[in-house]
Amino acid sequence: MDFITTNNTKKSQRTQKSSPFCATCDTPTSGGFVKLLGNKSHHQIMKKLLLLLFIFFVIEGNAQNKLSFNNVDKNTYDYYNSGDWQSLILIGEEAIKNNIDYYYLNYRMGVANYMMKNYLLSLHYFEKAIYQNNTGLDDTILVRLLMQDYIFTNNYTKAEYLKEYHPDSEIRTMVFTKKLSQIYLEGGISITDNITQKVFEERKFYTFKQIDQFRTMKYVNADIQGYIKQNLSYQFAFSGLQIDRYKFFKDFQDTLEQNYTINQSYIYGGINYSLGNFYINPAINLPGYLSNELSIIGQDSITLRNIYDTVKVNKRNLVGGLRFGMKYKRMQVGIIASYSNLKNNSQYQLGAEFIYFPNGNLNAYMSTNLVGKWENGASYLILRQKFGMQFTPYMWGEMRLMLGDLKNFNADNGYYVYNTYDDLESIIDINLIFIVNKHIEFNFVFQHLLKENYLYSYPNAFNTKLETTNYYFQQINLIGGIKWKF
Repeated sequence: MDFITTNNTKKSQRTQKSSPFCATCDTPTSGGFVKLLGNKSHHQIMKKLLLLLFIFFVIEGNAQNKLSFNNVDKNTYDYYNSGDWQSLILIGEEAIKNNIDYYYLNYRMGVANYMMKNYLLSLHYFEKAIYQNNTGLDDTILVRLLMQDYIFTNNYTKAEYLKEYHPDSEIRTMVFTKKLSQIYLEGGISITDNITQKVFEERKFYTFKQIDQFRTMKYVNADIQGYIKQNLSYQFAFSGLQIDRYKFFKDFQDTLEQNYTINQSYIYGGINYSLGNFYINPAINLPGYLSNELSIIGQDSITLRNIYDTVKVNKRNLVGGLRFGMKYKRMQVGIIASYSNLKNNSQYQLGAEFIYFPNGNLNAYMSTNLVGKWENGASYLILRQKFGMQFTPYMWGEMRLMLGDLKNFNADNGYYVYNTYDDLESIIDINLIFIVNKHIEFNFVFQHLLKENYLYSYPNAFNTKLETTNYYFQQINLIGGIKWKF
């Protein structure tokens, strides 16, 4: 639905306002909203050159480095009516830097950035204008464009608040913060390097050898999201992993082998509370672990030989996360923290996240997380980087990279938990998202994991000093998903 042009077909319940008039002119503009889409005149190039000269001479000639209010007001008014959005933005940004900041300037900046598709900047200036003059909510042009800004940037909480001021009765009856807003399902399989033969040959004549190797994995995930109230949303998810592994023991007289399965489950719940541009997001994840594993359970006191048995391991752990921060123009800056007790080890994480939208809208973004991890008296630094962009109206792409000691690490506020048996060194993945329509999306993920495994051994019964040999191997995960939006 075109929220901008519906005023011609829907009867407004509010008075139609003209475009913002010039504060230093005698009469208001007669062009109104029609001139927002007007063609540029042949004088535009000359105007831009004059604008640059104007800014240069005013700044150089003013000892306090301030622009003239009257000149700023008149020039932005002229650019507004002629549709010269770039020139308007240029002089407007310079004026605000020099403390010339008022309702009509922010109004014009909001319109100009909207027309340039800088929706994050547009809503910033419109919100400033409303803060400076709350009667701006009676202006149908401002409300229509600001509503579009909120929809294009997924600000559904603010869209829910603004809809009561919208002149279109159909918009006023829409529900933006739905009890159930989306359901997402995904699943996948893995393939990996086989290092078994290499391990058998390593330390071939040693008395004792032990290794526990990853073989294959199957993965499923279900996720639902929605709103509890206007500024309070929830997310609930369940994930399951079925991991096949191979365990090998070579003892003085015995060689034991076991193919066994680990079943891991994750129950996640989180809420997000927003207040203006500030947000806080507490979450909890309950990882579960179930397996029957061949293990050394003791040693014979007479022969000193190891005693082996299949041991059932069943446990449920805890991961608690907290994220909070603020959004400002093109940026989102926050703090992330978590606690976990995976594998009976207490771990603390503390870091910062920075999200940047270079185009002033959601069509391209960059996310950087830098996190410190403390466990067993040691500290580690983790880097998580993500890039995303829209290739076509129906296709998006993301590339993600994570580096560091990722064993027992959790990401996305505890949503992903890497409590793997192997040491995880890095994750690189590429995600392609295909948009079928406004309700259905498909995605495909190619994920590469670099892992490290260990062979434990000692030479003979007279030398039982344990030696460790490490092996790097690759795991490839292939994941597909579908999302329904309501």
